[in-house]
Amino acid sequence: MTEKQLDIIMAAVPAFERLGFSGVSMEQIATAARVSKRTLYRHYPGKEAVFAAIIAYLRRERRTQPYPVYDQDRPVAPQLEALTRAMCVNLNDEDRVRLTRIILSELLRVPALGGPAHGDPAHGCLVDGDPDREDLEPFRWIDAAMRAGALRRGDPGLALRQLAALVKAEVLWPRLTMGRPALDEAEIDAAARECAAVLLARYLPPA
Repeated sequence: MTEKQLDIIMAAVPAFERLGFSGVSMEQIATAARVSKRTLYRHYPGKEAVFAAIIAYLRRERRTQPYPVYDQDRPVAPQLEALTRAMCVNLNDEDRVRLTRIILSELLRVPALGGPAHGDPAHGCLVDGDPDREDLEPFRWIDAAMRAGALRRGDPGLALRQLAALVKAEVLWPRLTMGRPALDEAEIDAAARECAAVLLARYLPPA
């Protein structure tokens, strides 16, 4: 994504937030971004493409915490907690929550906007679909841990979806549905411990 494209989609966010998808025109997006319509159309053929770019930004660009890489020489439990904490931190990002709220409100009204080309708006570091089309780092961590025997063998995509559901329940959905504030560091640590413990109880190999 170029700097100009980023400027356009970030200018489009408040327009979508204020007017909804159906109420926004390309002319309004161009005005908000302070570019000509010709420049806007050079980057995005329509507002659907701008909307999809916002989701892509949400999924790929808004990352504040890097994901760890699995280390077979270290105990699995603290590593899983570190992975889960990174997921919590990334999903706790204020801009991500704001964008997710905008996108979800439109997906509820126009489900077609959430088709395969757009993916899961709440994704970020969290997988709801097939891992080969999502951010692979958490998937790779779980897959490596399973291959090393540190986690019980199974479907790493399923395990990640289960972990993602736990993290979203702790971090994302209370903010979207109940207006709760962002988690502080202590709350993130507690959420990461709890979510990691649940997944570890499910996938820890028998002694």
